[in-house]
Amino acid sequence: MVGVAVCATVTAVTALTALTAWGPAWGPAGAQAVPSEPDAAGAASVARQVTLPTGERVVVDEGGGVAGVISDAGSGTDRAGGQGVGVGGYDTLTRDGETEVIPQSAWGGIEDGTLDPGAFNVTSPGHDLSSSVGRDAAAETATVTVAPTDRAGEATASWYARVMDLETWERTYVEPTGPDDVTVDIELPVGEYAVYALVDRLEGGETVGYDWLLMPHVSVTGDTTLDLPAAATKEMDLTFEDEPVGWPQMTMAWEMLPPGADTGFGASLSTPGQLPGGVGTAQLGEPSEAYELSGEVYRTVDDGEREFHAADSRSEGFYTGLTLHTDWQDMARITVEAGKTLKGDRGFLLTTPSVNFSVWSEDALLPLTSEVYVRADDILWEHSFNASNDAHGAYTTGEIRHRPGEERHETFNTGVFGPVISTADDGLFRSGNTLHGAVNLLADGAGHRTWDPTGEGDALYDGAVTTLYRDGQEYATAEGPIDHVEFEVPAEEAEYRLVTSIARDTTVSTVSTEVVAEYTFASAAGPEDGPVPVPAYAVRFAPELAVDNTSPAGESVEVPVTVQGSPAGADPASLDVTVSTSLDGGATWTETPVRDGQITVDNPSAGGSVSFRAEVADQDGNTLTQTIIDAYRTR
Repeated sequence: MVGVAVCATVTAVTALTALTAWGPAWGPAGAQAVPSEPDAAGAASVARQVTLPTGERVVVDEGGGVAGVISDAGSGTDRAGGQGVGVGGYDTLTRDGETEVIPQSAWGGIEDGTLDPGAFNVTSPGHDLSSSVGRDAAAETATVTVAPTDRAGEATASWYARVMDLETWERTYVEPTGPDDVTVDIELPVGEYAVYALVDRLEGGETVGYDWLLMPHVSVTGDTTLDLPAAATKEMDLTFEDEPVGWPQMTMAWEMLPPGADTGFGASLSTPGQLPGGVGTAQLGEPSEAYELSGEVYRTVDDGEREFHAADSRSEGFYTGLTLHTDWQDMARITVEAGKTLKGDRGFLLTTPSVNFSVWSEDALLPLTSEVYVRADDILWEHSFNASNDAHGAYTTGEIRHRPGEERHETFNTGVFGPVISTADDGLFRSGNTLHGAVNLLADGAGHRTWDPTGEGDALYDGAVTTLYRDGQEYATAEGPIDHVEFEVPAEEAEYRLVTSIARDTTVSTVSTEVVAEYTFASAAGPEDGPVPVPAYAVRFAPELAVDNTSPAGESVEVPVTVQGSPAGADPASLDVTVSTSLDGGATWTETPVRDGQITVDNPSAGGSVSFRAEVADQDGNTLTQTIIDAYRTR
């Protein structure tokens, strides 16, 4: 099999619908996976990366779920009848909070005992999930013959299959051992199973397409033959009007869940590149009453200048073929840009549907511009950017419902980078005796919150610290910005001053090299069952900057100034803000009048920088002093 990735999952349904999960081995050099939106507190949703014995890096989110798999391009395993390598799939099994990720290339080593399946546990290495929940060894067994046939109804040795025990969720991997081995016998306990198989479409001995078959329920009561006829499939035909000639990708997925449950199992199939023989799918029979079956499909075409995206989902059953044509009037157009803050910056843009978790993109020198067209219906779309040279973090729009005919512009990674408080989830909070915050200090000029996909913060800043003062005395200090730390404080009401800051060397970023937010407020113990917001503010500066975060030297520029606030504070529009500017990196400051919501800045000569300081106070004595050093530079 050539250029196909199959990903089988046993995971929470929310992971299937909300995460960008796979960086497949078949993609071009530089292909990567980007996890989805950070949580409401503004912290990155990805906690760490785990390297498997086979070299792949599994991105694990804070809940322990698999948010992505990053592997080197070109890795894979030859299959009977295939004409090369490029198979890059992963099986995952999640049970009782433990997750195991097994690449297809590792199955041979696991089956012959040279690889320990527990070594692929990304939650607790060494714990083999499947072996701990198996059936009684003395259970009655039967011989099951797996017998796929090709589209002509002929026996073929170019296939492989999975058999999933519906009671234990144990997986059995099945494939022919040679060209004359067209069926495979396996010994299984008597019971209920689901089976799925991938059969090559061959032409002149070369793989030109695929047939994917799902048998959601089969009862094994004695020796059984599983007939899996590729002739039963129908074409998955997703097309666009005036479709560009470029790199296409189509991903299909199904999932089976017990009614009302949020944990089940499923699989996805990704077929990148041109497949002259096409792809067919078939659902053979109905699921058992113990499971509900759903399906989804996503296709994209990218010619380097334009991207076309369409997706579909169904809550009852998988696909036995689908015809979905997207006309111009069905699309929304989104122009997506990514700026740069360092010479040589590289990164990539992604557009991800809510229904599927398989996307790829090739990184390139920044700045980047992409013209994106999406099928605008009930599917939600997420646009995101990630720097690939560890110089910055990642940004996302979150999921958006587009309208047919809509035109939209999204800009990432262009300043001024600074604090943001734009939703009810932003700000400072008191939960019982715990004081914590969700103020992202490096949101870009469009308000997209920045976050580090590694979960370490190293891609965002060189250093960060938050210090809390209580009744005028230093109370505690923690490394990290306020959206990554918290403080335990006495229940009694007190006056607090909280100073949170980040610093970035110019090798990390040439702009917003230092950001400081200093808050004063009074606070007493809040209820234990939920956070109570503390009055907090942020000031946003919005000069018109080029994609390299510069402004023309020697010119007078208008800089809009906006105060944002948490629900606990005063109406931000009612507050006065005092702004000072610095042209020497914060060594000296000059108060700059705010008139009609903006200030006028006389830019310094080329290579200089402009820094901002803002002060806000409400009628209750809550204050903010915010400083951004090197907010932008001049050219």
